[in-house]
Amino acid sequence: MKKIYQLIPILVLLFTSLHSQAAHVVGADVSYTCTSTPGVYKVTLKVYRNCAEANLCTGCSNPTPNGNTTGCTTSSAGFSTPIAGVDSPFAGQSFGTYTLAAVSGANGYDIIQTCNATTAKTICTNCNTRTAGTVSPGIELYIFEGNVNLTALPSACCKVALGFGFCCRNSAITIFTPGNFYTEAIVDRCITPCNSAPIFTNEALAVVCAGADVIYNLGATDPDGDSLSYALGESYQGQGTSVPWNPPFNANYPFNYLGAPNRNAPYPAGLRVDPITGDVIFRPQGVFVSNLVIEVKQWKLVGGVRVNVGTTRRDVQFQTALCANNLPPRIKIYRSGVLQTGQEFSVCAGLQICLHIVAQDQSQTSPSAIIADTTDLTWNNPGQFNPAMANATWFPAYLASQRGVQGPIADSFHFCWTPPVSAARDMPHTFTVKGVDRFCPLPASAIRGINIKVVDIPRPIISTIDNLCGNRVLRFQLSNSNAIVLNASASQWQIEQTPGTGTFVNIAAPTFAGGGPNNGSINYRFTQAGTYKIRLKLNSTLPSPTGCPSLDSAFIINKEPLKVTASNGYNCIASPVTMKAQASGGNRLANLAYYEFFLGGISSSNSIKGAPIGLSV
Repeated sequence: MKKIYQLIPILVLLFTSLHSQAAHVVGADVSYTCTSTPGVYKVTLKVYRNCAEANLCTGCSNPTPNGNTTGCTTSSAGFSTPIAGVDSPFAGQSFGTYTLAAVSGANGYDIIQTCNATTAKTICTNCNTRTAGTVSPGIELYIFEGNVNLTALPSACCKVALGFGFCCRNSAITIFTPGNFYTEAIVDRCITPCNSAPIFTNEALAVVCAGADVIYNLGATDPDGDSLSYALGESYQGQGTSVPWNPPFNANYPFNYLGAPNRNAPYPAGLRVDPITGDVIFRPQGVFVSNLVIEVKQWKLVGGVRVNVGTTRRDVQFQTALCANNLPPRIKIYRSGVLQTGQEFSVCAGLQICLHIVAQDQSQTSPSAIIADTTDLTWNNPGQFNPAMANATWFPAYLASQRGVQGPIADSFHFCWTPPVSAARDMPHTFTVKGVDRFCPLPASAIRGINIKVVDIPRPIISTIDNLCGNRVLRFQLSNSNAIVLNASASQWQIEQTPGTGTFVNIAAPTFAGGGPNNGSINYRFTQAGTYKIRLKLNSTLPSPTGCPSLDSAFIINKEPLKVTASNGYNCIASPVTMKAQASGGNRLANLAYYEFFLGGISSSNSIKGAPIGLSV
């Protein structure tokens, strides 16, 4: 059901007085990508413009599709793009500036999507390609790109800040005095292999309802598969210079929320940034316009240690409205039919995980009647950026062609993924889902990050060493990142009782002497030549993420058939040798004489039986 059309007059008032002002920047972020040339990075800057102000690029005076911005650069748009050192002794040292060009055909995109782009248009003109509407706020996205060469910097200067400073911030801000805008990204140019920044798949603006719970997520994905962590950062007006907050506000208290200023107040109070999923969760109070900075750090495993290899930031603006007739939808997640209380899950490598995800709109009978609306659910398709999730699937939990006839009103999808062994790591893989209702003119939305940690199933490898005489040393090594402790007495070596029969017998428990809990061996003597199959059954229990089997039931490791040949032409310590006596001349068998030979002499416990005339082996 579509709710009654309602504009948001408070936000209209906030923006209608800004046409004569120079302020226009709502938010920005920057990313960088390695190129085929060492030391050269492709840098992308995204700038979000308040449509109540002048066009960002003068080239927008020509009304061509998507705007004629081919002649627009960061320089002509009035942006300063400095390069500066980060760590001592280069901290703050300037290494010049660089210029980026506007991406043709990608600028002037209106990120505020109304319920009907024909009847309910925002105040944006999209680079003069359309007549402005009346719905406010209106925010346009501009993208600048270009290659930046860092090879001329001192070799010891590893971490470098790629900064962007320009005038001016949106003057509708109510929590601090708006002035210049500055943001940056930090690249570690010494890391090998070259490191690229994460990509933010969700836009940098949030229009939210006062008094309604908010969950916002950047939708960050890392092209290198690096682990990401999230935290609040400072809003800057220059490099290292914070914005002038109005007391008592600051970077950790950037606007009014339930429980303020205690960020860690019991839910639903507080202002939380999940360091793993990146979810920003709070309940805004009252009407305000303010910015919040989310810092994303990249972590790469180097020599078994997590190392910070880069930092990116998003300076995002939150605007509240008194939404009398609408509430944002909620994201619900089910696993095996059970509603989950969190959004962090575990699965063993090689095993499938499936989640049922629903965008459930909210209804309310008091203080005013709000009817749950139809919702639409999407994901950020992490396989586009994270190769480990390339086989993840996302399909509707209904017949899409029949939804308009028989529902469901609450959009729902199935997510399934079978992570490869290479996906196992101590940090989770993340994707985001976004639920949007169909309220007019401005739909409400909720964005949530979902984390999946892939557990590294221990993988034993069997090897053999030939000690001759049919003796073999059988060894195994366990790839065991989760430090699983094996049960040595319940683990078993198994070998075919007779070659080629497929019937196995237990021969011994692995001996862990000298090898610790993750390595073991036995010394086994074959009594008959042939080709044997060998296998090892390990016993233990994983620390139980859902869906992970125990080693005892799941892990029987087969070795390729092992060929055993009869001893020929040599003898080994403590191995008996049978000899026979033979009469000379007539080649006639005499009494059999048996000797046990040992290295270094003849056994004194055995004597010659009979009177041999000659000996032959």
